[in-house]
Amino acid sequence: MSTNRILVVEDDRHLAEGMAENMRAEGYDTDTAHDGRLGLEKALAGDYDLLVLDVMLPQMDGFTVCKSLREQGRNTPVLFLTARGDPGDRIRGLEAGGYDYLTKPFHLEEFLLRVRAILKRWQWYKAGLKGGAASAQTPSEVLRFAGNEANFRTFQAH
Repeated sequence: MSTNRILVVEDDRHLAEGMAENMRAEGYDTDTAHDGRLGLEKALAGDYDLLVLDVMLPQMDGFTVCKSLREQGRNTPVLFLTARGDPGDRIRGLEAGGYDYLTKPFHLEEFLLRVRAILKRWQWYKAGLKGGAASAQTPSEVLRFAGNEANFRTFQAH
């Protein structure tokens, strides 16, 4: 199995490098970016399995980065990691297409466990799309039930 690739987009260089170093120690291939525009460029150019994305970034905030990725059809999981922890911000992050939201300061072990859990679900999802052993049948990108519709590619529901 290949190594998971993770992009950390965090303007605090010391925090970004500390997280990257800890994830490398866990066996992940980790890159960093220190502003939103560069983070978006790297995310679009690379084949990442997870983005760890700060909300308050120079050039482009994390919500906008995530929303831009979703609009371009990228469904790479996003873990928001930010000092902004009020319910409105958490809701906005999830609505923008984030998978999880962790507030600073955080406990390193909890952060690494969340990363591992997201990657496990992402690998299961990708295996299902490829018709792998994780799924008996390939899931549809759109689920329709009782007059509702959920699009798993764009992360929109109606």
